[in-house]
Amino acid sequence: MLDILNRLKQKRKELAEEEGKELFMILHNATLEEMAEVLPKTMEELERIKGWGKKKSERYGEEFLEIIRGEKGEIKSEKKEVREAEEGELSVEQFVHLINKTLAGFGQVSVRGEISRVSVRDGNAYFTLKDPKEGQYSVDCFMGRWDMEYYAYLLNEGEEVIVKGIPSLYKTGRFSLIAKKITPIGEGALKKAFEALKKKLAEKGYFEESRKRPIPRFVRKIGLITSMEGEAINDVRKNIGEYGFQIYLFDVRVEGDQAEGGIVRAIRELNTGKQNLDVLVLIRGGGSRESLNVFNSEKIAEAIAGSRIPVLTGIGHERDETIAGYVSDKNLSTPTAVAVYLKRERESLMEEVKEGAESLMERVEYILEEKKNKYEMNWKRVLACFESYLGRKNLILKNLSVRMEHGLAKTFKKFRELEHLLLRRLYMFEKATERKKYELKRKMEKIREGLEKYLDRTSSKLASLGEALASLNPASVLGRGYSIARDKEGKIIKKAEEVEIGEEISLLLGKGSITSLVNSVRKEEQF
Repeated sequence: MLDILNRLKQKRKELAEEEGKELFMILHNATLEEMAEVLPKTMEELERIKGWGKKKSERYGEEFLEIIRGEKGEIKSEKKEVREAEEGELSVEQFVHLINKTLAGFGQVSVRGEISRVSVRDGNAYFTLKDPKEGQYSVDCFMGRWDMEYYAYLLNEGEEVIVKGIPSLYKTGRFSLIAKKITPIGEGALKKAFEALKKKLAEKGYFEESRKRPIPRFVRKIGLITSMEGEAINDVRKNIGEYGFQIYLFDVRVEGDQAEGGIVRAIRELNTGKQNLDVLVLIRGGGSRESLNVFNSEKIAEAIAGSRIPVLTGIGHERDETIAGYVSDKNLSTPTAVAVYLKRERESLMEEVKEGAESLMERVEYILEEKKNKYEMNWKRVLACFESYLGRKNLILKNLSVRMEHGLAKTFKKFRELEHLLLRRLYMFEKATERKKYELKRKMEKIREGLEKYLDRTSSKLASLGEALASLNPASVLGRGYSIARDKEGKIIKKAEEVEIGEEISLLLGKGSITSLVNSVRKEEQF
């Protein structure tokens, strides 16, 4: 295990140098140590380890998984070194590596003993675990700063504890146990450790009511964290009632070495929001202080305090106290008490809804009755006002009617007078029109007679003028033996000098025309 841890650290160093970052900015030692312990094979398993987020797993995950997957190949290498050891000599470095690889085959071991010679340097703890019965047996132990954060309060000299860790041989040849977890032994020790952790977390404010989240009144989806094989889950199912609760079970160990990590992972995974849970419920049935001691874990306390979803706990019996119970948002004495609490809260809510509905109906009925009475009263008032208004308007209309009647009588009388006047005017107009028509008729007859005389005189003049024009007509002249001469271009020839001998001319006669050829020209000859 140490060998794979070293390879993981080497990969971290390479990435840090490549990106120019500090080692802890890539991954913390505690994260690498948990990886070496759990040996995740998939990205999903890797992300369950504290320190691995979505972005880090996408960026570095595959490189570290390749190292872990190559562990099988290293086993063959170990066998080769064993064969070399059997066949010949090993260097000290090879020998130390071989011993560590052999020790890694044991995995994590749990050692019971009494703490002595505790020393803390740079946040790391160095102490000795000795056998309380056989004082000459002891083993040196080392705990890194990341684990010290959770177990420092247990490092008290003279305390008997169980240390879980990885056996390792340092390069100087010094053997030690790299401690990962410390568990107190005995009622007194457990009680003392409980009080020490309780005091530590109280100083951090983990138990403050102002920090705790309120439990929703309407709980529908429940994330249940417990062992599916225990009686606690049956107690919940029997007592929670048929109220439509949706229960999502996360099966975990509630006792033993794997319980702490499983419970922490359950709280973190249920907080991812995939199920959209309303509450988390952490329960376990009764047992001894030792069997319930896992719920006195600082890591579980941190997970509960860091949960965004409210957490209910029901661990052990009425008399049992746990750190998880103190940190949770609502602590109940037993798993049954948790189920009864959720059932009664639902029943109380349903009763409140029922009472609220009844109260609302009564209020609505009261308001409707009040509105009805008010409406009827207002209607009567409106009706009375309307009747009074109609009475006043009726009186006004009567007065207007009388006034209109008198006014119309005067108007009609005036119309009759105007009618008589109009008839007289029309009669006078008719007589005047007849006179004008007679006078116009006489004038038209005189005009017609004058026009007839004028037309007769004009016709005589036109006849005389026609005879004069006829005598001037060229055709009449041509008919008397004259002719019109034209040259080849059609121009009238007025003088003899306008033609030349040999030129062709045309002569227009009274009837027909002649084309002639000029033989001679006499310019001076006259009639």
